[in-house]
Amino acid sequence: MSENKGMKSKYLDQLEYDKKLDESWFSFFLERKRFLFLLIGIIFIAWFISLRSLPLESSPEVQIWIWTVVTILPWASPEIMEDLVSKKLEQQISKIKWIDTMTSTSRNSTSVITVQFKSNVDIPVAMRELKDKTDLAQKDLPEDATDSIVSEISLDDSPIWIFAIAWKYTWFELYEYSKKIKDELEWNTLISEVQISGWDQSEYRIEYDPKKLEAFWLSADWINRTVGALNFTIPLGEIGVDKYTHTVTVDERYFDIQKLSNLIISKTWNTWIIYLKDVAKVFEAPVKRTRLSRLSSHWSVPENAATLWVVKKRWWSIVDLVSQWEASLEKLKSSGILPKDIKITTILDQSERIKLDQHSLIRDWSITIFLVFMTLFLIIWIKEALVAWISAPLVFLVTFWVMAYAGQTLNFLSMFALILSLWLLVDDAIVVISAINQYKNTGKFTTRESALLVLRDYRNVLVSTTLTVVWIFSAMLFMTWIMGKFIFSIPFIITVTLISSLLIALTINPALAVTFDSSWNKKKKSKYAKYFEKWFIKLDRIEIFYEKTLEKVLKSRKSGIRFLFVIFMVFILSLALPVTWILKNDFFPKTDQDLFFVNIEAEPGVRLDVTSELVKPMEERLRKEKEVESFSTTIWALSSVWSIGWGGSIGWNTASMTINLVKKEYWRKESSISIADRLRSEFSKIKEVKVTVVELAWGPPAWSDFQIQIAWDSFEVMDKIANDYKKILSSIPWAINIDTSRKPVPLEFRFSFNSERLALYDLTLPQVWLFLRNVLDWTKVTDVYKWTEDIAVRSIYDKNSSDTLDKIKDLKIMNNRWQYVFIRDIIDNELDSSTSTITRIDQKRIVSVTASASKQTNWAQILAEFNKKTANYKLPSWYELLLGWANEENQKSVQSLLIALVFWMFFIIATLVILFDSYKQSILVLSTIPLSLIGVFAWLVIFGQPLSFPGLIWLVALFWIVVRNWIILFDKINANIKEWIEFKESIIDAVKTRLEPVFLTSICTVLWMIPLTVSNPTWTSLWLSIIFWLTVSTFFTLIVLPTLYFIFIKPKVKTIETYGQE
Repeated sequence: MSENKGMKSKYLDQLEYDKKLDESWFSFFLERKRFLFLLIGIIFIAWFISLRSLPLESSPEVQIWIWTVVTILPWASPEIMEDLVSKKLEQQISKIKWIDTMTSTSRNSTSVITVQFKSNVDIPVAMRELKDKTDLAQKDLPEDATDSIVSEISLDDSPIWIFAIAWKYTWFELYEYSKKIKDELEWNTLISEVQISGWDQSEYRIEYDPKKLEAFWLSADWINRTVGALNFTIPLGEIGVDKYTHTVTVDERYFDIQKLSNLIISKTWNTWIIYLKDVAKVFEAPVKRTRLSRLSSHWSVPENAATLWVVKKRWWSIVDLVSQWEASLEKLKSSGILPKDIKITTILDQSERIKLDQHSLIRDWSITIFLVFMTLFLIIWIKEALVAWISAPLVFLVTFWVMAYAGQTLNFLSMFALILSLWLLVDDAIVVISAINQYKNTGKFTTRESALLVLRDYRNVLVSTTLTVVWIFSAMLFMTWIMGKFIFSIPFIITVTLISSLLIALTINPALAVTFDSSWNKKKKSKYAKYFEKWFIKLDRIEIFYEKTLEKVLKSRKSGIRFLFVIFMVFILSLALPVTWILKNDFFPKTDQDLFFVNIEAEPGVRLDVTSELVKPMEERLRKEKEVESFSTTIWALSSVWSIGWGGSIGWNTASMTINLVKKEYWRKESSISIADRLRSEFSKIKEVKVTVVELAWGPPAWSDFQIQIAWDSFEVMDKIANDYKKILSSIPWAINIDTSRKPVPLEFRFSFNSERLALYDLTLPQVWLFLRNVLDWTKVTDVYKWTEDIAVRSIYDKNSSDTLDKIKDLKIMNNRWQYVFIRDIIDNELDSSTSTITRIDQKRIVSVTASASKQTNWAQILAEFNKKTANYKLPSWYELLLGWANEENQKSVQSLLIALVFWMFFIIATLVILFDSYKQSILVLSTIPLSLIGVFAWLVIFGQPLSFPGLIWLVALFWIVVRNWIILFDKINANIKEWIEFKESIIDAVKTRLEPVFLTSICTVLWMIPLTVSNPTWTSLWLSIIFWLTVSTFFTLIVLPTLYFIFIKPKVKTIETYGQE
């Protein structure tokens, strides 16, 4: 472009070229074009190799500090599990010094202890000590307790692929096909495990007839021991026959129902042989159904289904895994192992979401680059625009190579960081290319001389501004707990991008500018270019407006102070927005997803088939929802958002529904949040069951939005307090999904034995206990090995003889004198209350009350309203009450970030002091950052957007843009003063000089956000808020900051005006 006369600079008028620059290291790249293109080629090759090795993930690979210890004690109640297992394990585990929190959950037959270590712990060392302490406690546990299993809780345990098999198959066929698919999947080296739900494995069953047992004077326990003893194989030795040695074995194993039925278990006095089939029914049947699974796809009637949950190994690509499996599936069909018409429906496929996000990123990136190029083309013309445009892909290529070398993955957070850094890196190129253009337009310097002068004048300020933002983002690397690990890729990628951008801006960009200019002929400009230059892209009017405005503001010190006072009052009003909760804050807000869950809880004790019927009305309702692509129902457990290993309640009275929506990239118009709210409202009218709609949220795992924990030993009082708090929360309109950890359970029958009667009838307590267990529940007798499967053999009394309490009392047990005794003669029974779960935190019993926040509010408002309503509630003095909220652990991570920022602030100040050689200027630059919040808070409120963690990341990046402009502006003012330009004129001249790059940066950022605003409606409000905030920050840069400099900074050197006066 030709010189813009309205933009003349006194500094450039006085500037002379220094011949010493021809010998500086800056001229190395300017004079070696072949090396320049070779370097660009090497960057492209390194990018191509590294990109192929970057795994595609849905979320970051994070190792967290949570481990579990699981112990089984068959048929033990929660109270017994607490006393005999959980407490003894806690006593040993609590001695580990690195524990942050220890939680135990005691259920029927199961104890689960969850240990959360401190964030600075050495994981391998802590793991070894946890296993050692668990082994020490094992000797104090009951003999029937299983060995405790120590395992890690990992974010990688969440399934990356969930699919269901459903068609007109029997349960046995579903199991066979699921097993074949599971076996094929687990052969894949990328897969960690595959879990199947909703299938039936067969087993051999023995149902004893109590009358026949009595007739033959036999007991079920004695027959079980006999059946187990007859299923054996023993090697006897070797025998030599002729020239060969042969092994001799005894193999009495049985492999089918017929042989099992014909086992000889005893004989009568007259040598009549008694077979097993003479006293019991022997048959093959499905394993006792503990869960059901159904699938509906494209609004079809739900069918019986087997659901497979696939968990991958760490550091492997999800996209590669799913692609390999799809090829294996076609191979299984073509080979006849699976039916060709088998119906496999995907419920969750994270690879598809990754592909869509990747496509969206590439599309938005391409549109952004095009818009930025066109903007630069219209303002600084084509060759300069081309140089700035090339810098973006070059920086990304270097970033991808460093990511691959550092073991990073491409996931939604790394893509977020790449999008964020896109316009950060363009700013470096704009500053350099715009400055070269300004220097060259004076007509005094060639392009090469302009490039060398710009590198000399801007090298220190570019390095300083880059280091400033690197210090800010590197502080995020020191965040603790899950949050710090989870967002590690954001500061890492941004730091790499900024450093790469700085190096390219100081080396490749100037060299390309010189290279492109050598073949450029100004006479080749078309009439269209001259037209645009004359009428469209000139900044004269904007420059004149700012010049007049600054002259009015800087007319006197008093006018400047008056102007700053108005700005300060507006700043105070902006700070009032979050303080008064007008501006809501939600650390990780719920976003529009393709998936959400519905949890159903019936009354405790309800049978599996009853729960199945209660769920069917909700299935029918979902079939009418056109934006639901498919849904699967699992009756046995509640859905866990993060992991198949992290779950809530389990039991036949619980069910979960996984709702798979039509992809928003296709034709879905309504957001998942809106659909979930509508279904939540409809399902809340169902009285027979409790329905909870669970939505996914962005970010690492977090607990409930609001949580109260009551700690003491007495459940009676804790239950009363919990119920009172539950009623109070129910009165808060925006509190939803209110629940307590204490679930009501049916009264249990408690048997007691009279020891005198037991002795009188020659019976022992273990004998009676074993007899009643055989009557009431299936008892495992032995295992039959058939091909590659283990088929269990189980026994029980005929259900018709034990389906009521009176029938059980009428049964007879054989004593040690081979006499039969009625059960009613030796036992008493009573109804007693029971509990389903006992939770302990740090060795204290806990009852918790939880609630979620509706979309109109957040946890903070619920907490404030709850405190208000419970101000007069009298809590017993000996009870401990703990209040918690969503992302409380993440809040602790943010506190660690703030501490790190304070530490790194010293590095930032030191960097600025080195650049300015002034404490006052350095502190002034940093102290004005809060003033830029004026636009942020106001526009977030206007667009109804909460202050969230993603928003904070954006704001930190935008702060850097503002600080960068301020640093360069201050540096330019200082340079003008050193050239003997009058003080006020130095300020105005610096603003005029920085007008073009500031304007370019702002307009490029706005254009960069347009594709994001259009393509992702979830973030539309945030993007619009940032766009308007950027307008405010530009105003601050060009008006407020010069005013602050004029009032608070005094020139160190003599200007022409003061020199003349002297």
